[in-house]
Amino acid sequence: MWPFSKRYGGLVAGHHLEKWWGGLSRADRDLLLQVTSQPFSAFIDFDSGPARTLQTTKAMLASLADWFKRDDLRRLGHKIMAHAEALPHDSADALDLHFMLNGMIGFYYRCRNDGPDFIIKCEDACREMISIAPLAATAFLAKFPRSPLPNHLGYGRLCWLLEKRGDPEGARLRLEGEKAGWRVTI
Repeated sequence: MWPFSKRYGGLVAGHHLEKWWGGLSRADRDLLLQVTSQPFSAFIDFDSGPARTLQTTKAMLASLADWFKRDDLRRLGHKIMAHAEALPHDSADALDLHFMLNGMIGFYYRCRNDGPDFIIKCEDACREMISIAPLAATAFLAKFPRSPLPNHLGYGRLCWLLEKRGDPEGARLRLEGEKAGWRVTI
């Protein structure tokens, strides 16, 4: 029997992830469903119910991987992020990119002791998030005109890393982010 013949719904179907989802072990699928089945989770009904999307597939997977950054869950987080990394950036939407990079930064930073590439990936994602900050700010203010800009993890995490090394670029970036209206914390 073809292993991917089961029809899935939810985010799996909405994002055309049937082959990837079917390729995960039963234990990995069960763990993902268990972790994401919390009330108010955007990931409820991950593989059942009507087909739906949250954002681009890459952004959704990066956000999902961030749920699996704890030490006891990170093995599955690596599988999720590896699939996300293999996908192209398929959106020009600034908020979608902002939240995708937010998930990547959180995951990569937590994985910093898993190998030397993760801190580099974290810093690269921070710099990319900072590069789209003006577009994301415009989109946030258009969507939420009465709210201040939220925390910007790209600025916050990169500033913290640079300041920890004694690099003066950290203080400059912190000032730049705050001047633009972002909360710059980690």
